[in-house]
Amino acid sequence: MIDATGHGVGVAAVTALEARGHQGPARVVIQGFGAVGRAVARFLEARGHVVVGVADVEGTISADRLPVAALVAATDEFGRIERSGLPQGVTLSAGADAWLDVDADLLVLAAQKHALTAENTHRLRCGVVVEGANLASSGAAKEKAAGAGVTLVPGVIANIGGAASAALAVTRVVPFGLAADARKAWVFDWVGDRVRQNTVDLLEIAAGRAGDPLPELLAARRADRR
Repeated sequence: MIDATGHGVGVAAVTALEARGHQGPARVVIQGFGAVGRAVARFLEARGHVVVGVADVEGTISADRLPVAALVAATDEFGRIERSGLPQGVTLSAGADAWLDVDADLLVLAAQKHALTAENTHRLRCGVVVEGANLASSGAAKEKAAGAGVTLVPGVIANIGGAASAALAVTRVVPFGLAADARKAWVFDWVGDRVRQNTVDLLEIAAGRAGDPLPELLAARRADRR
């Protein structure tokens, strides 16, 4: 369920913004506009946040406010946005990392592995980064981001929705007696609750120690299951 992945990433993003004490609408950049990126854009816009930048394979599209519905309608199955139908007033940038140059509060990495590296982390202009793709940041990038005071939620926390949905179905935990819409809502609630709690716990650990907080959180979760 790719929608569940986007939902979980959106929950992680909102939770991280709240943990930093962010007030009001956040300016959001989404790197990668495949199924997950589109789902996150819709999720965040529906909650009052403003998408100001979107990157696909051809570059970055930015504006003070991008119309998410129009971008989704202009996107093909591979996540490429058709430029010819874009509204006036948008800025087009062809540089591979141009999404780093858009002023924002939140960056969602929803495309390739190691989009954020030791070489480009210094260009971050946001306070929160959420990985919507697997291994979207290198280890060195995570260290540099933390050193710069950036909150980074890794994919192992944020983008569990698809895998969790499959596991819930295979193990018959999902209440299959519910109607389809109610069943989907149940799964989304389950994913959202887990992502929210894991994000909160991760950031609490990070606030109390130096270094990567993820091993400590994973160890605590393994202990909980014993």
